[in-house]
Amino acid sequence: MRGQIVWIESREQALTAAKATPLPKVGLADVLRDIVPVVFPSAPERRGGLRAAWNVLSSDAHALYWEMESRAIFQPANRTTGLSTGFLSGRIDELAG
Repeated sequence: MRGQIVWIESREQALTAAKATPLPKVGLADVLRDIVPVVFPSAPERRGGLRAAWNVLSSDAHALYWEMESRAIFQPANRTTGLSTGFLSGRIDELAG
């Protein structure tokens, strides 16, 4: 029992320290700008296509998530992972986006 308490206290201390550390600001558009030339070094048309797809799909994914999240019912989060299962009803064409 004492070992479990020590472990929990150590995790709480680690969490407190992690929360005190500022997160780096990373913009995925900046990451994309830097990585596209590496992935497609000799195909400018593919670089342009990837950038165009990112511009369209990233905003679609964001809008779709928030629209679905507002209609979903979530189970309590798993205490170990912090994740939970959400249930969403609707037509398949609505859910597929």
